[in-house]
Parts: sequence; C-alpha cells; structure tokens
Amino acid sequence: MTEPRIFPFGDTALVCEAPPPATLDCQRRVWSAAQAARDWPHVLEVVPGMNNLTVIYDPLEADPDDLTARLKAAWAQPGIAQDLGREVEIPVQYGGEFGPDLKTVADHTGLTVKEVVERHAGGEYIVFFLGFQPGFAYMGGLEAALHTPRRAE
Repeated sequence: MTEPRIFPFGDTALVCEAPPPATLDCQRRVWSAAQAARDWPHVLEVVPGMNNLTVIYDPLEADPDDLTARLKAAWAQPGIAQDLGREVEIPVQYGGEFGPDLKTVADHTGLTVKEVVERHAGGEYIVFFLGFQPGFAYMGGLEAALHTPRRAE
C-alpha cells in the first residue's frame, strides 16, 4: 500500500491523493475514506475523485491536523467500501454512426473489428468516479490489448 499525500486545498479543505496508476484497490481506499469522512464532525462535503479525495470542512470548527490523522487512518483501513456499488448492464451498439472509430481501434490494436467488439463486450468495467461532464464515467478494467490513445481532436 502506497501512502497518500495529504495537503491543504485553501483554508477549508484537505486533499488526500495517491500516486498513479489508478487501481481498484486505490479507488476502494478513496471510497472507504470518503464514506468514513462523511460522519466526521465539522466536515461539510466529501468529493471522491480518481486517486484522490477532497474533504471540505468548517474552518472555524475543524482541526486540520485531526482531519489529516483521520484521513491517514481511514486510508490504512479500506474495508468499508468492499461491498459498495451495484452492477449495471449497458446496451452497446458498435460501429456505424454510433462507433465511427471502431476500425481505427482495430487497426491500432492489430485485432479484427469482430475481435475488438467481442473483447470489449466481454469485459467487466468499474466506474471509479463520475466526471465533470454529466454522465461521463471514468472507468477501469479495460483489457490492455484494447488500450488506444485518445484522439488528437
């Protein structure tokens, strides 16, 4: 287990940040610490992200050193979040107007279009957190053979 870096974010928040890469174990620690922090006195908001957690607190009431110690302890005991979540099955259409980059992905990976579809559809993915764009999920679990760089535009 890698120790997170905990640092102030202005006068009213702390950030608990783990080094990359994003892993399920790391996200479980983020989720567990977030769940624990919601019950701490003087904590106003808890914002889990990818490899990080921001804890916003009342600066007139909370002790940042105490919150830092609590974050370290919560990070060290990630058991709470093991059972969080639910399975969601998402229907997908591959290719055509709904997947114009499918051939590009196949060419990049050296797989056939059919193999890309089968491997992608056969995967199990975990949502690490929802991003700033509504409905945009940052996920893990993609098979390494399907990794493709982002488009330039």
